[in-house]
Amino acid sequence: MDIDFDAIDYEIYQVDIEKQGNEYVPKHLKMTSQFNEAFVGYFTEMSNEGQIRQITRKVVDALGQMPAFDHRDLTAYVQRIVETTDSSKRVELLTNRNYQAKIKRHIKKITDQFLVSEFEKEIQKGEILLQEVYELPIEIKPAYSNGNISKSLYEAEAKSNNFETNLIMRIAGLANIIFWHKIDERQKKKAFSINGFLNHYPDFLIVTKKGTHILLEAKGDHLDGSDSALKLKLGKLWEKEAKQFGSDKYRYFMVFESKKLDGANDVEEVIEIVRAL
Repeated sequence: MDIDFDAIDYEIYQVDIEKQGNEYVPKHLKMTSQFNEAFVGYFTEMSNEGQIRQITRKVVDALGQMPAFDHRDLTAYVQRIVETTDSSKRVELLTNRNYQAKIKRHIKKITDQFLVSEFEKEIQKGEILLQEVYELPIEIKPAYSNGNISKSLYEAEAKSNNFETNLIMRIAGLANIIFWHKIDERQKKKAFSINGFLNHYPDFLIVTKKGTHILLEAKGDHLDGSDSALKLKLGKLWEKEAKQFGSDKYRYFMVFESKKLDGANDVEEVIEIVRAL
């Protein structure tokens, strides 16, 4: 298993369940160095099989809900990680939340890679097809709105953050824009999404006078989550497959406030591209 644990600080926490109102929540208390030493001594006296069994159970519990996996498969995979981890680091797998979080990130990474690979294979085999079937709802009733911005499709559009608002105001000011619409992920039954190896709800749908339909995902730097690369990959794959309906009928862009991924755009770049569509 290729998981690098070397950069993680060593720490042991006691976890108690504490009642807050009508709910019980975990309370983490960092233990003293004396307790750490005593715990390590107790753990190292266990048999190899006992260590593996206890660590595997505790790590699987710490990972929480992972619906994509059967519990037995997840347990078997974690056990393989434990078995191949140097014995000097096993106690940290058991007690250190940073180690457990790194295992969860690793599992998510390899899962994402598998899903992308299988999705692309199904497209190549013609098992997954793109169809023009989505219809915009006649009306929407967003819980929160930014107020009026010119060329919005609906009287009230879902609320945007500051970066999104500034971006769509600039785009709405372009002469070639017919309308824009804020896609509201919270309205999953009505909102447009790209269904692929993940369900991606871009921030905006924009339509130009030439008939180009643009999906725009706005990424302020504070929102640059780990799924950005996957969303960008899916969006560009959607754009590529949509060329069967016309070379410029459907376009996808991910826009970053300053930092950006390869294949994404900054604000000035996307403004110039949209102006020409």
